[in-house]
Amino acid sequence: PEVKARDARRDRCLRLLGWTVDRFDEDEVIFHPEQVLMAIRRRLVELGVDVTRVPPPLPDLRMRPVDVRAVP
Repeated sequence: PEVKARDARRDRCLRLLGWTVDRFDEDEVIFHPEQVLMAIRRRLVELGVDVTRVPPPLPDLRMRPVDVRAVP
């Protein structure tokens, strides 16, 4: 059960980054930190976040209510 939960978390994280996992073999696929950071950066750009600022500005969540059910 512990391994299943870990795998589910990993797959969900990869899906959030836009990566689909059909067959994930940990021996074959190694993600380097730079790859993961670049994928996160690309995803933030897709979502309209200005990543040129350091640190990137956080969205002002006070302006509008956030429907947590809409989060994948």
